[in-house]
Amino acid sequence: MFSITKLGQPVKIPISLSGTFAELRSDHFHGGIDIKGTVGTPVYAVEDGFLYKLESKGTGYGNVIYIKHKNGYMSIYGHLSAFNTPFEEHYYKEAKKYKKSNFSVYFKKDEILVKKGDIIGEIGNTGFSFGPHLHYEIRDLKHNKQVNPLFFSVNVKDCSPPEWTALKLIYVDENRVSRSERFVQLNKNEYFKVDTLDLLVGKSALAAQVFDGMEGNNNRNGVYQLKMYVDGKLHFHFLAGKIDLEESKYANALIDYKENKLSKDIFYRCYRLPGNNLKSFKHLQNDGYFNVKYGKITNIDVEALDYAGNYSRKRIAIRGIKGYLPSLPFHNKYVYRNVDNQLKTYFIEVNIPKGAVYQNIPFMYREINERRRETFSRIHSVHNDNEPLHKDIFLSIRSGIIPDYLREKAFISGCNQQGKYINYGGKWRKNFLEGQVDKFGEFSIMIDTIPPTIKDLSLVGRGKKGILQFHLSDNVDLPDQMDYPFFKVTLNGQWIRMRSDSKSGIISGHLPVDLKKGKYEIKITSWDKMKNINHYTKLFTVWK
Repeated sequence: MFSITKLGQPVKIPISLSGTFAELRSDHFHGGIDIKGTVGTPVYAVEDGFLYKLESKGTGYGNVIYIKHKNGYMSIYGHLSAFNTPFEEHYYKEAKKYKKSNFSVYFKKDEILVKKGDIIGEIGNTGFSFGPHLHYEIRDLKHNKQVNPLFFSVNVKDCSPPEWTALKLIYVDENRVSRSERFVQLNKNEYFKVDTLDLLVGKSALAAQVFDGMEGNNNRNGVYQLKMYVDGKLHFHFLAGKIDLEESKYANALIDYKENKLSKDIFYRCYRLPGNNLKSFKHLQNDGYFNVKYGKITNIDVEALDYAGNYSRKRIAIRGIKGYLPSLPFHNKYVYRNVDNQLKTYFIEVNIPKGAVYQNIPFMYREINERRRETFSRIHSVHNDNEPLHKDIFLSIRSGIIPDYLREKAFISGCNQQGKYINYGGKWRKNFLEGQVDKFGEFSIMIDTIPPTIKDLSLVGRGKKGILQFHLSDNVDLPDQMDYPFFKVTLNGQWIRMRSDSKSGIISGHLPVDLKKGKYEIKITSWDKMKNINHYTKLFTVWK
């Protein structure tokens, strides 16, 4: 393991965090810490090692550097505005060879050595980032884990305790399905609070909305530790120390997924769903569930801690009462987490494999009685997207009448949170289009014959200061986080490197520094997954 005394700082500015390790993010735990900064602030290698990978994308970590160190550790520096000059030259050489702008370049062991304290890049806002910062991450390659970088003596000043916003009391049935919920709003200025609340007799659980703040920082970061005590005994303990890379999707089981979908609020479940095999639970009594008894008072204490040792605590008292259990919403059947499940009608087959859901769920399927001009099948509502999936499920949808020449343009379509169609692909089996999807929701067969749109081309200056910029978009998205639609840019037939920004759809890049007097043609080619292609050409003249 790294010697803490020898591990350097990734930046030489006062460190304030806009994101903490193992925060609950969409479909994953945050794998590092986010250090606030301004674009152009130098970033330093934290230890001796060798360059393992350079990557430049419009999504994910954007411009990112991977450095391998001794003893099987790797440090990662993401969302950079630029690599240092030697790294940039190596990257450009390989990208030009393969004529790819969004590209990953790998290096052999000790091919390019890095010394502790070397400037390797600059803070930026590239990739899936919404403000300038450095994503700093440490991985234990031997055990395939992301490790909290604060273990390695990052200089963070933090005197603020975590702040509580709300608690949610949840009554569950014999399948541990939520049947009723009660919200408890908390006053963050009160250190300790006692309330007596009525709750139905039986098995219950608790979810907590709590975040970690820092001085001079309005970000609501994730907490380092979360504990729950029932009548003075530890019942639940989560610690954000290490996350197995293969377990990151269990974030969907630790977060109250439905609440987050509906309100965007983040609640930690202080209990373990049956299919949540995360190893970051340090203690679980009865999986975090507790029994509420008639007429008796149960005291619940919750405690949150940050890495600096600041903590805050809340208490509620629960009294058991008798009452009527709310009925379950309409459902066709139960889907069980520990077996393969299948639903079959004349128009669709749905296969939900073992381990795809985190608990047994009352499953709802229906056909949507609506005709949409762009669909070539019936529209199928497969449960709802408020329920998370840990594995892909498999769909086979019967098509309507599709001409033979359009069958290669057909795909299984879903819909994202912004209301845009998603291309899940698919393969034909007679009149059925088969594929797999990573979420519940509405699905149908669609045809895509529309090429990507290229617009707003601008050309400013030439040489080192010459910048080419245009906007690229497509009518359909892909489910994976990747640069899309695909593109290639040439100048008089020669490839030139461009950078993409998935947030804005803007593609930009510098013209070659050695442009001479003469006429030039810029050609942009863009294509989508269904091989619909668009070309855009612009002529310009260099006069001197």
